[in-house]
Parts: sequence; C-alpha cells; structure tokens
Amino acid sequence: MRIFLRIAALFWKQRRLAVLTYVCLFAGAALSMFIPDLTGRAIDTALGSGQASLLVFIALGIAGAGILRGALNYGQTYLAEALSERVAYDLRNMMYNRLQSLSYAFHDRSQTGQLMSRATSDVEGVRMFVGFALLRGVYFLVLLVAIAVVLFVINWQLALISLCALPFVSYRAVVIGNKLRVFFMKIQQGLGVLGTIIQENIVGAKVVRAFAREDYETEKFLKQAKENYSLEIKISKLLAINSPVMSFALYFAMAGILWYGGRLVIGGELTQGQMAEFLLYVVMLNMPIRMLGWLTQLYSRAMSSGQRVFEVLDAPTAVEEKAGAIDLAGVKGAVGFENVSFSYDARQPALEQITFDVKPGQVVALVGASGSGKSTVANLIPRFYDITAGRITIDGKDVRELSFESLRRCVGIVHQDTFLFSATIRENISYGKPDATLEEIKHAAKIARLHDFVMSLPENYDTWVGERGITLSGGQKQRLAIARTLLLNPRIVIMDDATSSVDMETEHQIRQALKSLLSGRTTFIIAQRLRSVQMANLILVLENGRIVERGTHRELIVRGGYYNRLYNLQFQYQEGWQTPIEEEPTLEEPLETASLPVTEGLVIPVASKIRTRSSLSDSDDIVFGKPYDSRIIARMAKYFAPHKAAAILTILATLLYTGTIVASPYLVALAINQYVVAGDISGLNFAIVLFLGNAIINLTAYWGQIRAEAVIGQGILLRLRRQVFSHLQRLSISFFDHNEAGRIMSRAQDDVGELGDFLDSGAFWVVGEVVSLIAIVVVMLTMSLTLALISLAVVPFLFWFIVVWQKKARQSFIHARQKLSAVNASLQENITGIRIIQSLSREKINSEHFDRVNKENLDANIRAARHSAVMMPVMETLVSIATALTIVFGGLNVLNGMILVGTLIAFTLYVQQFFDPIRTLTMEYTQLQRAMASAARIFELADVKQEVMDNTHAIKPSRLDGKISFENVSFHYETGPEVLHDINFNVYPGETAALVGPTGAGKSTMVSLLARFYDVTSGRILVDDHDVRDFEQVAYRSRLGLVLQDPFLFSGTIGENIRYGNTAAADSEVIEAAKTVGAHDFIIKLEKGYDTWLQERGQNLSMGQRQLISFARALVANPSILLLDEATANMDSYSEQVLQEALKKLLKGRTAIVIAHRLSTIKNADRIAVMDAGRIVEEGKHDELLSLDGLYARLYEMTYAGAVAREK
Repeated sequence: MRIFLRIAALFWKQRRLAVLTYVCLFAGAALSMFIPDLTGRAIDTALGSGQASLLVFIALGIAGAGILRGALNYGQTYLAEALSERVAYDLRNMMYNRLQSLSYAFHDRSQTGQLMSRATSDVEGVRMFVGFALLRGVYFLVLLVAIAVVLFVINWQLALISLCALPFVSYRAVVIGNKLRVFFMKIQQGLGVLGTIIQENIVGAKVVRAFAREDYETEKFLKQAKENYSLEIKISKLLAINSPVMSFALYFAMAGILWYGGRLVIGGELTQGQMAEFLLYVVMLNMPIRMLGWLTQLYSRAMSSGQRVFEVLDAPTAVEEKAGAIDLAGVKGAVGFENVSFSYDARQPALEQITFDVKPGQVVALVGASGSGKSTVANLIPRFYDITAGRITIDGKDVRELSFESLRRCVGIVHQDTFLFSATIRENISYGKPDATLEEIKHAAKIARLHDFVMSLPENYDTWVGERGITLSGGQKQRLAIARTLLLNPRIVIMDDATSSVDMETEHQIRQALKSLLSGRTTFIIAQRLRSVQMANLILVLENGRIVERGTHRELIVRGGYYNRLYNLQFQYQEGWQTPIEEEPTLEEPLETASLPVTEGLVIPVASKIRTRSSLSDSDDIVFGKPYDSRIIARMAKYFAPHKAAAILTILATLLYTGTIVASPYLVALAINQYVVAGDISGLNFAIVLFLGNAIINLTAYWGQIRAEAVIGQGILLRLRRQVFSHLQRLSISFFDHNEAGRIMSRAQDDVGELGDFLDSGAFWVVGEVVSLIAIVVVMLTMSLTLALISLAVVPFLFWFIVVWQKKARQSFIHARQKLSAVNASLQENITGIRIIQSLSREKINSEHFDRVNKENLDANIRAARHSAVMMPVMETLVSIATALTIVFGGLNVLNGMILVGTLIAFTLYVQQFFDPIRTLTMEYTQLQRAMASAARIFELADVKQEVMDNTHAIKPSRLDGKISFENVSFHYETGPEVLHDINFNVYPGETAALVGPTGAGKSTMVSLLARFYDVTSGRILVDDHDVRDFEQVAYRSRLGLVLQDPFLFSGTIGENIRYGNTAAADSEVIEAAKTVGAHDFIIKLEKGYDTWLQERGQNLSMGQRQLISFARALVANPSILLLDEATANMDSYSEQVLQEALKKLLKGRTAIVIAHRLSTIKNADRIAVMDAGRIVEEGKHDELLSLDGLYARLYEMTYAGAVAREK
C-alpha cells in the first residue's frame, strides 16, 4: 500500500490533468449508459407503437450520444497519456538527480545494468499503471457501479443474477495480483541481471575473446534467461486460470439473464426491450471484466517496479551536503588531515590515524603498495567519501562544512581510471568548464602534450571520441583527462597515477610542462614511477592504510626504510646503479621546449558521422510506422517452426475462442426468437444449456490459448535472446569499436524484450481479432444480408480513416522513439561517468541538460498522444452511428415482419462485438509498430557480418610452440589511415620480446593483431609457421594469455574472476596462481577472501590489485603465448618485483610479447622492438639499443633521469 500511495502522490501532482481526465471519463460513461437504455426504448416504445418517426428520433439520440462520447473519449485518451507521460518525466528527473547526488559508495556497489533497468523499464511500468489503471481503472469501476445501479432499478432480482459472479471475480483479482507481484519483482530483477551480463560482455569483449570464453558467457546468460522464462510460464499459468474464469463469469451472467429474464418476459413481468437492455449492459461489462485481468497485471508490475524505483530514490547517501554549507572562497590551498580513519565497509579499515599538513603551494606525493590507501586519501579531499573519524581541512575549514560545488571546483583530480564521454575532443576537455574558449582548450592540451596529436586528426578538436574513449590509446586518454582537469585552473590538483599509461618521454615532457603551471598550487601526486615524485616537498609512504614514513626524497633515501626499498627495486637494473642522493630538482625549473615532438601512429576516433560495415544504423532510421512488413514477418515466422504443436493448438484455441464469442449473440437470438416469443420454457432451457456449453468451450479455449501462446511467445523470446547474445559473441572487436554499448544493449535487451512481449501477448490476439471480425461479418450476412450491409456501412470509412491515420501518426511515433533513445543514452552515460561528473561539479549542468532531453521526450510523446487519441473517438462515433442505423432499419424490418426482435437484439450485440476487436487492434497498433521496429533492429544486428572469420578448414591447435613472425604486416582500422607500416618481426619459441615506444606508436595494435582481434590489411602473421588466419579463433586464443593495460573484471567473486582463465581450475590452482603473482596476501586480508564479491569492473579494488587479479587469471589459463599490454602500469615497485620474479618462472618455456613503458621490466628481454609512428625503428637487445643512442636510449634516459647518470 505504501508504494501505491507514493505512486498516487505522483499522479495527484498532476491534479489539474487528472480532474479534467476524470470529467471526460465520467461524462463519457454517463453517455455510454444512455445507449442501451435508448435501444431498449426503441424496441419497446417504437416497435410496440409502430411509430417509425419515434424510432428515427431514438436512433438520432443514440448517434448524438455516441458523437459526444467520442469527443469526450478523445479528451480522456489524450489527457490520460499526457498525465502518465508527465509522471514518467517527473520520475526520470527524480531518478536522474538522485543518482547524480548519491555518493561514490552507492555507485561502487551498484551495477549500471540494474540502475538502467530501474530508470527505464521500471519507470515505464509505473507510467502504464498511472495512465491506465489509475484513470481508466477508476472509469471501469465507476461504470461497473453505474451499470449495477441501473440494473437494480430495472429489476433487482435479475440484477442479482447478472452480478452474482462479481464478488468472486474481484476476490480472484486480489489473490492473483498478490502472486503476480512476487513474480514480477523476480522478473525485473532477472532482467537487470541479463542487462549486466550483456553490458559486461560488450565492454569486456576483448577479455571474453582473449580467454575464448564465448560459450561460457553464453551459458551464463542462458541460465538467467531460462530462469526468467520459467517465471513467465508460471505467470501464464496464473493468468490462464484467472482470465478465462472472468470471461466465463460474464457468460454465466448472460445465461442467467436469458434463463430468468426469458421467464419474466413470457410471464409479462419484463419487456423484450428491458431484457435487451440487460443484455447490452452486461455486454458493456465485458470490457471492465476483461480489463480487470490486465489491471491486475499492471498493478502487480507497478508495485514491483515502484518498489525498485523508490529504493533508488530513498537510497541513503553516505555523503550529504550540510544545511547552510559555506562556499569556499579565496582558496590558498592548505590541506590538513587530523587523525583521519576511514573504512569502505564499516568492517575493514582502509585508512587509520592519518595525520599530515600541507602548506599552500606544496607538492605532496603519496606512494606505497597497491591497495595501501593512496587513492583513498585522494578521494577523501574532495569529499567523495566521508571519513569515519578525525577531520580533513582546507584552509582550516572542515570539508564537511563546505558546499560540494565550491569544494570540488577548487580541487581538480585526474582519476586513475580514465573515463571519456561520447562527445568531441573539445567537449571532453571542456567538460568541467563548458564556456572555455578554444584557445584555453588548446593551451591545456599543449601542457598535457595532446595538442600535436589532436591537430593531426582530420577534424582536429571537433573529432568525435567513441564511448569511454575506446578508439584512443591509454596514453592518449590519460593526456586528455589531464587537459580536462588543468582547464579548471584548480588551486589544489590531485594526479592519481595520471601518467601510468604514457611513455617515459611524454611523461617527462608533461612533468616539465606542469612544473611552471603547478607553481603556487597545492599538488598531490600518486605515482608508481618514483621518478615522478622526487620533486615533492613531502612524500608520504603508506602501508596497510597507515603512514609509515614521511619526508623529502633525500630524507627518505638516507633513512633507508620502506621508501628506499621501493626506490631501489625500481632502479636496481640500471647500469652503474647505486643508491643516489642527487640534487633535487626545483619547481622553478624552466619549461623545456627543445624536446622532440611527440610522434604518434594515428589512432583515429570514430567521427560522429562516419559509418562502417559493422556500424548499426541509428534506431531512429529503422522503419517505425510500418505495421506490416512482409520481409520481417517472413523472418519472424521461422521462429515458430520449433513450436509447431503449440502453434497449432494456439490457432485452434484462438479459432474456437473466437467462434464462441461469435456464437453468443446468435444463441441469444435463437433463445428469444424461437422460445421466448413462443413462450416455450423447455425450449428456453435447451437454449440456456447450449449457451452454457458455449461458455464452457469458451473457457477451455481461452485457457488453452493463453497457455500455448505463452509457451510459444516465451520460447521464441528465449531463443531470440540466446541467438542475439550468441551472435554478439561471434562478432569481431571492430564491431564494438564502432558501436556504443548503449546502442547494442538497446537491441539485445530492449528490442528483444519488446518483440517478445508482443509475441507473448499480442501476436495471436491480433490474428484472433481479425478472425473474429470476419466471422461476425459472415454471421451477420447470413442472418440478414440487407441489415448487415446497412449496419456495416460505416466500415469502409473506418478502414480509410485507419490508413490515413497511421500515415499521419507514423512521424509522431518515430519522433517519440528518437527522443526516448536520447533519454536512455544520456541516462546510461551519466550513470557510467558519475565519478567524473561529481569530481568536475557538473551535476547542475548535466541535470539541466537531462531535463531538456527529458522534456523533449515528453513533448514528443504528448504530440504523439494527440495523434493516437484521434482513433478511439472516431471508433466510438462510428459504433454509435452503426447502432443507430441498425435500430432504424432493423426496427423497420421488425415492423414489416421481415425479421424478429431477437435478430435485432443479436445485431445490436454484433455491432458492439464487431467494433470491440477493432478497438483492441487500435490499442495494439502502437505495440505492433514497436514490435515491427524492434524486429527490424534485431535482424539488422543479426545481419552484421563477422569481420574476422574462420576458414572452412580451420586448424584447431592442441598446443603451440610459440614461434611468431610478422611478415610485411600493414594495418589500418576501418575508419582511419594506416597505423602499421610494413612490419617485419620474429620471435622464437620460449623468447620474451618487448615492444616499446611513444604512446600511440602501434604497440597495442600489434598485440591485437597477434590475438587476431583484427585481420591484417596486408602481409601475414605466422604462429608456428601457420598463418593465424588458418587457426580456428576460439581454439587458437585458448592457447594465449592476455593481460590488458586497462584490467577488466566481471561481476562475481575474486575466485571466479581468476578461474575465468580456466573454468575447470581447482581452488588450489586458483590460490597458487594468486600466490605466484603476489595477489594472495591482499586477498586473504579481505573479509571473505576469494569469495569477496567484486563490484562492477572491480571498483572495490585498487587499479594495481585489479591488474594482479588479471595476471592470476592469465596464469591459470596456462598459455603457450603470453601477451602483456602495459600490464604493470599501475603496480607499485614491490608488487612489480614479486611479479617479475614470478614471470621468470612463468615465462620459462613460453613465448611472451611484453609492452612496457617502464623499461626496467623488459631490460632482460631476448629482443626489443622500438616502435614509432607505426614502424619498427630500432631492434635488438637492451645493451645494443643503448649503444645506438637512439629513441630507446632517450626513453631509457627519461626513465632514470635524475636518479643516476647513465653510463655510456
């Protein structure tokens, strides 16, 4: 009830629209009540007196009432849709703003797929309930009461018989509703899980393919899909009992009227017109009773959806702005930590008793092992989390006393995990300062050493960046993030391992450029490369959440403690190495301008309008308004093949069900014409038996139809889900490069669901309604050809209007669909990028932007409502005109003795029944359009060709020796220029080969080609003297082990993520792998150890810990060839040393390709290829390359600059 009251409060917020809607509804109901009454009077008064003029007058009254009712119907339909859309608009804004305000802690434990499910399908569930149940549901209730009152006024005994089943029907609705609510809650939760699996398989596509886990992921997805299938079948069982029983109750009431009412007519206590009234009123009850089942479903779904929505709206945030918070002005930059302790989970402390003071303009470095608390310290300063004890001050003011915006505006943070938005490079850099000029943007880009790269792109700063910056290298993304933060001109700057993915020379250039810029600013630097922190005024060394050392670089080296050990580990491999006590560089060191320009192989971001072979069209381009497309229907028909028995049963049940509906008025006419008029009680009893027999057949057929249709619809939905997901697993990585995750998810989740819903609840109903229309026309023509033609004279106009209407409505439907897509895209990206939004204080700007997008969606849907609302009024008007024509000409035929009264009554019932299917079809019209559009989008996705294909006679390698040869390899991505030029490179079995060079030189591209994520443009890559294109992809990749620069982990336990490399691995193997790479110690310190559940993308672990898990995952795979793509970029020196020692054993007998910017990690490689601008410019061993004094030597010098002088 609490959920219902909260939804009702949202509804009542639009009270003006609600009142107007109710006025239209109730006025329309009143006019509806006149039509059976006027029909009864026509039969009794006009026919009894033989006055044709009175008959015409009453018919005109019926027509007039129908026309007025039609006008009111337009009002109630349009207003109801407008009201429900406004409620959805409010809910979306509330959801969006709440998600924007919830702290990092909430988003750490939330999955994007689940949040999207709540913000889309759950909001839609509430909207449908408001638009139909709270408005038309009340209308049906009032209509029910009004009919009951009128029936009691006419004859209370007959009224009791007519309404005797209502208490039972109502009770059933309540019981079924409670059961359905539980099922709908589980289904919505299951859909969220499916969404998460799809999203992780899209974003983590490289990891899935690298470990050949396509089948594993498909089975995982299918398991959840089958659980949803099982729940839907259980729901169908409930509905298969409930809906037919409700329908039977109506037939039972009509049988009661015929049985008892017929006796009253024979006895002279009731007129034929009054009995006709009773029958017409009971027929009017058909819609409320039929809708009662749907209302029950809407209510149950809305309560479960509402609960999920309000869980987010009511979610407590661990960080709240204090009432009366003060703005931080005139910031100097003094930062103080006073006995600060903090815990993420209130159990295990992440920081303990942290105390330090930073003076304005000082540079503070935070160093320590992965997971020691460095990033936690950084995240506490802008108050992304609230401390457990102690206090943090800026310029002496407790950060908890400050407003979020003023605090975060003065603290600029470059996050360790770089996130970019789907926008241009210019828009991404100016994300925190939208009003920045191009010159300001360029200045920031120059400092971040990004400008030259951007200017080499065809569209310069207007180049579109793909989702999460997927088409940029790691270093390019980091430099863009640095530029974005620098543009804010903050007084306090936090660099959270912000240059881990750039090469040494670029890092050196950035560091030199920052020196002058950061002068006078308080700066916090978190870095694993200790060369980056030597200039710091204060270095804080953290271990297990505590500060174990503090001082300058010189002081800490002299002290010979933990910092000295980390430093020694990092530089011990340099020639002539010794513990250095060099002169510390000063911050006033002039900006170097003589460095060589950054030369990069172009990694072209996808331009906003560039389309490729694997690009999906905008969903808006798909034909949306076409209710019938033969090509789509033909493809959809194939999905029914495995369900032939169920399809035949459904068709038979549908025909039988339709036949019983059509037979009912005929049996009424038979009872009245043959037995009531003749006063034959026994014959009347026989007719009642026939009528009840028809009702029982109706009940049975209805039950069979629902059950069989659910099996078919849900079976096809399950098959569609499996096929679409399996197809995604087969698609090449280039497909995911060119298509945003939101767009793919929309098709794999929303469109598949939309089509499945239609097949489950709409497809056979449409067939049944069409059959019903034909059958009614046939029966009417059989009973009276002339009267049938007159009664149906309005039908040609109706069909002409439908054709015109759907053409007019098409554009409004398309426009509404476009705007909804924009809303969903904005939601997803803003949920995924929430940390950047909060760190840049973009909440207000983004909220205003989302409100504009949401408002456009609201306006588009209201415009669509104006078009869709026209259909029902026209329908009601035509029904009343057809009824009036039937009364006039049918009445004249009765007066002339051409037909009997029973036939006239049957015709009035048939007119109502004839338009009922059309009403239903018009209500289903929008769903039909959406289903056709969804099918078109699904089939377009299914038709995307796999760009990297297996040969017909592909080889399945059982093992690999590891010999690798690149022969004249050139390559370009589909939308860009060539990025590798004539590469020749050989690696022999058991060798370790290293690829080094500036950011964007083409190193990761070579690894991607070796893993066959892409196929070469020219030349060939040989493994064990076989072209990699001759291997079966899954079998080949199962012999590879890949550790990516950006470690991707799946939702699940730590143990499951490590076991991902070999799903058959025993627990002992998982633990051994973790021990080998140095991850075991931090894992067992977690409360649940290897059973610790990882949040989305492993957010509850540090970046270094995620990389260790990725290494353990690769080790468990026991690969023949190991590919390490900057895999230690975020590791501390100690973890890296442990890993390097492990690698000596791990790489023994294995071929390895290592990409590294830390040249100490590849010093002992058997061969090193130095890349620049897509070419190998130097090749040899470490000593040989140093002696060349070329690019490698310069990069090496940048690594150790300031530590010791390199021996020549």
